[in-house]
Amino acid sequence: MKTLSQNTKAFTLLESMAALFVMGIVTTGVMVTISNCINSMTDMRLEQEAVKLARENMEYLLAESNVREYVESGVDEYNTNLSWEMGYEVKTFPDTDQQWVMAFSVVEYYNSENELESVELENWLAKLSMRESQQLEEQRQLEQEYLDQLSEEDAEYEAQQDESSEQSKADEQGKQDNDEDSSGSQQDSASGRGQSQSNFEDLKDEVNDMFGGQE
Repeated sequence: MKTLSQNTKAFTLLESMAALFVMGIVTTGVMVTISNCINSMTDMRLEQEAVKLARENMEYLLAESNVREYVESGVDEYNTNLSWEMGYEVKTFPDTDQQWVMAFSVVEYYNSENELESVELENWLAKLSMRESQQLEEQRQLEQEYLDQLSEEDAEYEAQQDESSEQSKADEQGKQDNDEDSSGSQQDSASGRGQSQSNFEDLKDEVNDMFGGQE
């Protein structure tokens, strides 16, 4: 009767380590790919929301009946990652010296790589006449005068605060000096009383010695 012998051979330690290394590389590549896909989808969603918000702000500007030069900014109430800025701006063309009113809408956000991205929309509305340009320049001058007045008031307030602070420090220093003088006077008085008491004791001893010697 013949006996069949089976020659079984297992993986060596080197082969097992090589297999684990290859699996690790493959797994890392798959994870990196998945992460990149997720970041790309997140960036695309943010970009779509930014474009939508910029269009909504532009539609709001175009629907306004009173057009004036101003800038307004804020953060989206539905997505705090989006910050927006919109308004009207007057630009002058150097070649013709003509002024035009432009409506603009800007939305900014940070992508997955922490880089600042922005969506900008512009719409040229109308050309300003000479009278409108003069009114705009007068308005700018009034605003600048108001800002200068606020700056002067702030400077005067800061000066008053500094003066009050210095006066408080001077009063406190004077109080400390008075306390030190009072303490020094008390120490001198106590020292004088101690010296007088010592002199009286010495005189008393001398008198006792004199009468004791006579006896």
